[in-house]
Amino acid sequence: MDHEIRQLTHQDEPILWEILYYGLSSAGKDEPPSRDVVRRPEISRYVEGWGRVGDSPLIGAGTYADNKAAAVSCTGAGEYFIRLGVAHRICALVEYAGMSLQAAADQVVQEELTALGGDGGIIAVAPDGQMAWSFNTEGMYRARVCEGGCPPAHSPV
Repeated sequence: MDHEIRQLTHQDEPILWEILYYGLSSAGKDEPPSRDVVRRPEISRYVEGWGRVGDSPLIGAGTYADNKAAAVSCTGAGEYFIRLGVAHRICALVEYAGMSLQAAADQVVQEELTALGGDGGIIAVAPDGQMAWSFNTEGMYRARVCEGGCPPAHSPV
């Protein structure tokens, strides 16, 4: 059987919805969810935005590293992360404003990103190993491991 790899078109959208539904309904549940589940905003954005470049691969928006400040990785509503240059902005606040990594992350995510209507979060690590994260959405799973145990982490939501 021959297969062709091609770029997606608008004609492919119905099959993307089906793939999303079957992926959700095979999550070990006894009863499959209603088909309306794929229309929930937190789910549907994965199909409605198909074909676009997300923020994560854009240096400065979804990812950025500077040896003098931090390494930052982001996830969320990409358009807002792109508009703010979230990852770079956090590093700039650390380097040029002298803010702690956690304070810079909270200012950008909790204040600036939220003010624009964006949602998501960041994880970051400073050159000295200091870790920070900030998010304004209910589901951002994260973990860390520290030699000798970790102090409590800041979780604003």
